[in-house]
Amino acid sequence: MVPAYAAFLCTQGIDPAAVQTIADFQRLPLTTKDNYLRQHPLAQVCRQGQLEDCDMKS
Repeated sequence: MVPAYAAFLCTQGIDPAAVQTIADFQRLPLTTKDNYLRQHPLAQVCRQGQLEDCDMKS
């Protein structure tokens, strides 16, 4: 999990570790540019803090 998403969940009163089931996942709040992306520095929304490392490789 990227640092910004963990922080986002905490501000919404959700413990990231408590999301264990599909039902838990379905109750997660939607993220938007305003409530998530614009609230955190780019490095915080990227895995390992680097944009170039964000792509999913097999």
